[in-house]
Amino acid sequence: MNGLFSENKECSSCAACENVCSKDAISMQLDKHGFLRPVIDETKCIKCGLCTKKCPWIKKIQSPNCIFEFPITYAAYAKNSAIRRESSSGGIFSILALEILKQDGAIIGVAQLNTTSFQHIIIQNEEDLRKLRGSKYVQAEPGKIYRETKKLLQKNIKVLFSGTPCQIAALYSYLGERHYENLWTIDIVCHGTPSIKLLEKYNQEIECRTNGEIIYSNFRDKISGWKQFSMTQVIKCHNGTIHHESHSLLNDLFLKLFLSNICLNSSCYNCKYNGIPRIADITLGDFWGIKKFHPEMDDDKGTSVVLINNSKGDTLFNRIKSQIIFCRSELNKAINSNPCILRSYPPNTQTNDFLNDIDVFSLKELLKNIK
Repeated sequence: MNGLFSENKECSSCAACENVCSKDAISMQLDKHGFLRPVIDETKCIKCGLCTKKCPWIKKIQSPNCIFEFPITYAAYAKNSAIRRESSSGGIFSILALEILKQDGAIIGVAQLNTTSFQHIIIQNEEDLRKLRGSKYVQAEPGKIYRETKKLLQKNIKVLFSGTPCQIAALYSYLGERHYENLWTIDIVCHGTPSIKLLEKYNQEIECRTNGEIIYSNFRDKISGWKQFSMTQVIKCHNGTIHHESHSLLNDLFLKLFLSNICLNSSCYNCKYNGIPRIADITLGDFWGIKKFHPEMDDDKGTSVVLINNSKGDTLFNRIKSQIIFCRSELNKAINSNPCILRSYPPNTQTNDFLNDIDVFSLKELLKNIK
């Protein structure tokens, strides 16, 4: 008999429990609102309690590294214009990843498997790095990635692991107390993860209207610049032609609903892993309002905020300085630029009704009903 591991609405869907279960009794499945939740197969469960012991939402996890009281803060972007153009912000993740790949290391991040499936994967060559570039504004499925990460680390392979702060916490919880010198972590400044059902609805409406099939989604297309980014869908029409459909930040229904904070995972409204100090070695995000803080870094092609949270992150960042344009900044400027560094967005009282209504109304109607 299958049953929900927990009805706790604070579940962040990090999948630490799924990874730690030695009997594979836990699987992550979508609930009625489109969020991944752990489900137990009672015929396999041995009641060991390890799933609750390792849950980073039940017990807050600390970084195994010595975290600075306050991070070293930079504004930065890649000198390589192609990498920067293909990245959501300044391309710093790719430059850091290339440094690890040069040492025969592995990079772990989120890739788009299809238009509604996003999952952590392992890449070990430069060509595949493009799969990990760019923001994905949807809940990604970790799968068994923490298990796979541990296997790489035990083989003394250098690993750079990127994810949301709760996923970094899940990785550390899974790995336990052992310190791995060959592991570096990057957490993103996370706005929150929206319902997968929202993206499915969005794609269905586009495919119905265009009579085509979406084959790729770009959540942060810079065709109109970094500051006014667009949502672009690559659509294969029934006659075989490929069509690109883009909508600006101000006009796209998915982006509007996402940024309204009405469709986020319930745990995202009270995240345990934003704030200072951070959980990862390095934190990356957008340095919005860069013109006000560091006008010399503003060309509307993407500038990253970089928080160096410990000496391990500092050593790695120093290795790439010759490949980037950067300037020292201040933590308060970074927080003013990107408030999610410090805090969660407050819950929307209409969230539950909105999620219940996704299957009933069009996205335009749903947006119109938001007060």
